[in-house]
Amino acid sequence: MVLFNLLMKGIVKYMKILKIEIWSLAKHKKTKKIDIENIYYVYKVKSEILDILRNLNYYKKNPHFMPLDHKYGKEFKLIKTNEDIKNIDAYEILDIDSQSVYIDDELIFTDK
Repeated sequence: MVLFNLLMKGIVKYMKILKIEIWSLAKHKKTKKIDIENIYYVYKVKSEILDILRNLNYYKKNPHFMPLDHKYGKEFKLIKTNEDIKNIDAYEILDIDSQSVYIDDELIFTDK
């Protein structure tokens, strides 16, 4: 058991945290309440992958790649709200356009 713990500590020190913040919409599945919130995607990734993931060109070349897939590390998705959210699965992340926000095809915000 001691050997296992030492091995795990060695692995963990080579892991880094990548945090991506995006603007999006979160809808509570039960109450259907919708709020504009910050969404944080937090990843535990191997340090050698971090430079790839931090490179903005990576996202420009992969426009439909948000959030990141799971092949690079473990993903944690956090929603910043006024309430303490314990179960992220209780929320649905709605699609958001970088220029406009729609709810049921109704335009509710545009920065144009």
